[in-house]
Amino acid sequence: MKTGLVLVAILVLSYSAGSQFVEGQSYGVMSITSYVAENPIVLDGRWTNPSEWKDSIEIKMIPSPWERFPGVSGTAYCRVKHDRNYLYVLVDFVSDTSPGSPKIQNYYSDFAGVLLYPQVRIGDAYGYFVAWEQGGSTYHGKVHMKNGIFDWDHTQRTTGVSSSSYEAKNSPYSTASHLIYEFKIPLAPGPDIRAYICCDDTRTRTHFSYPQNAWEGSWGTLRFLNETLRERRMEVSALLDQTEEKIALVDSSNPTSSKARLMLEYARQLYGAGLSAINASDFDSAEQYAQGAINSVAKVVSIEREYSNAKKMIDETRYSIEKAVAEERTMNLTKAKELLKEAESALNNDDYARSASLAEEAKLLAETSQKERWQGFLPPFVQVGSYVIYLIVASGASIAIPLAAKWYLRGRGLHTRTEGKVHKEYPRESPGLMAQTGMRRGLRAPMEKKRYEGYIEKLVSLREKGRINENTYLKLRREYEKKLEKHTQV
Repeated sequence: MKTGLVLVAILVLSYSAGSQFVEGQSYGVMSITSYVAENPIVLDGRWTNPSEWKDSIEIKMIPSPWERFPGVSGTAYCRVKHDRNYLYVLVDFVSDTSPGSPKIQNYYSDFAGVLLYPQVRIGDAYGYFVAWEQGGSTYHGKVHMKNGIFDWDHTQRTTGVSSSSYEAKNSPYSTASHLIYEFKIPLAPGPDIRAYICCDDTRTRTHFSYPQNAWEGSWGTLRFLNETLRERRMEVSALLDQTEEKIALVDSSNPTSSKARLMLEYARQLYGAGLSAINASDFDSAEQYAQGAINSVAKVVSIEREYSNAKKMIDETRYSIEKAVAEERTMNLTKAKELLKEAESALNNDDYARSASLAEEAKLLAETSQKERWQGFLPPFVQVGSYVIYLIVASGASIAIPLAAKWYLRGRGLHTRTEGKVHKEYPRESPGLMAQTGMRRGLRAPMEKKRYEGYIEKLVSLREKGRINENTYLKLRREYEKKLEKHTQV
């Protein structure tokens, strides 16, 4: 039996002769998920009934060719589940249709093995296997690791742990006779462990495994879940239903931004991938796709909000600029218009945050713009010292304004002298106070009235020239007429 068992040693070590365990390292580790068993297992090396293994995930094993087993054709599947005390493993080797006695250098035979590594410390790895011997008998054994490699010279014969047969009438893969292996390994569910499942066919010289690489550092991660496959399917199905509802709800709102529509389409694709994954019983992937779709839907809402805010800010900025034009407040207005164009360009390029920021800056410039009283009509040589002109004009204004007010009030009859006495309407007020009162009551109202009448005329002109849209025109006209009415009543 010793020569019959060397097959597993050379088989595993052919990929990593003398390799040692390196704890804590992972090299693209694949996952093997074990669900709580619902259907009872009969350890007889076959599908006792068609539903015996239906409560577990189907895993298609991978051809793993090497020097002595170069074959890559064939088919093999494995399944895993557990209860409180045991780990159950099925290997359905569909393409191994005849027993194989040792043929290659008297070493190798048809076999299946389950190797486990609890990842506690070096030397804790072990495995169970079924090996076919000369004459069709089988050897059921257990092997431990010693000095970083499996000690195949000191295997232990086991009973009640493994079984195999060629009876396949209930197999969902093929009812033609082929090798099927079953394992009932005493192992209570707990933390994740490393696992490697493999099988050999000496007739076709093919080796199948999961994961593909026999090197211990790349064994799969065996996860024990505390729920059944049916419960897990229902959980993920509910999540996908929730995802579908969220997508439909956002779709019904008709997102207007191109960026939001693209994100919504991406959410639909993730949802479709989730459906495909759950149909393939890949619940982890289905859950990830569903969660990704939900996150994408949330992004659609956020993007659409950003787009709406940017568009609203652009409209408000355009209104502020048109209002400044109507009121002939042109200082800094050129810069505001440039920023508005940049904001519109950013909006078209789906950069909504930058668009809103630029529009807000342009709006502030438009709202704070002033009339350029001296710049523009003064000759260029005078503009160099315009601040001097401002002082001169201010000084003249301090003299001219009181005189103008006096002439205006006299014309209105509000401030006249008769025989050296003040007008009888203001018998107790001084001439200075009378002038202030006249400025407030008699001068300000006509000036403001004239100002807003000018604004309205400017609005009509801008509208006729097509330089202002209808909504802005109506809004500004109502605003100016209201203020005009107020000053007319003074």
